[in-house]
Amino acid sequence: MCRDLVQLVTLYSSNQFRDGKPAPRFILNTLCTALAYLTIHTHLIWPQLISDITLAFSSDVEQAFCLLRILKYMAEDCDNEQIVVEESLKESYYNYLDSHAREHIFKNIFTQWAQNIPSLNVDKTKVTFLQNRLMDTFLAWIRLALPTEVFENLLTENGPMIDLVFQ
Repeated sequence: MCRDLVQLVTLYSSNQFRDGKPAPRFILNTLCTALAYLTIHTHLIWPQLISDITLAFSSDVEQAFCLLRILKYMAEDCDNEQIVVEESLKESYYNYLDSHAREHIFKNIFTQWAQNIPSLNVDKTKVTFLQNRLMDTFLAWIRLALPTEVFENLLTENGPMIDLVFQ
């Protein structure tokens, strides 16, 4: 079921969805929200979910918008009291995000996309939107009370992302 939702979001975010354009943003937003909510409930049985989601949504800029939206909601939903989840599951999810933040989120996603922005061959509007989405998602992850070592190494390990923040 989880992978089916990933495939659905991948299809809707692709340029082959309709007349060479992805689905309308409100549809993608709803699907990304659903996938982020689902990760709260499935992280114990889908331990490679961040890797799977990253792989599914890294082929082009439109899919990167979805990836960043999903990651933003994952970070924000950790502390969202409106989401009814058993407390032990929420704590387990938070620990899961903690364990993946440094390597998978900061190094592999934020830094990679921040490095790729100057070489993207898309219109300036999409580049600006990607920068804004990257910043929003980065800030959502910074707001989490992540382990100290993530923040201690943030400047040295994630130079392109930090450059983007202070540009």
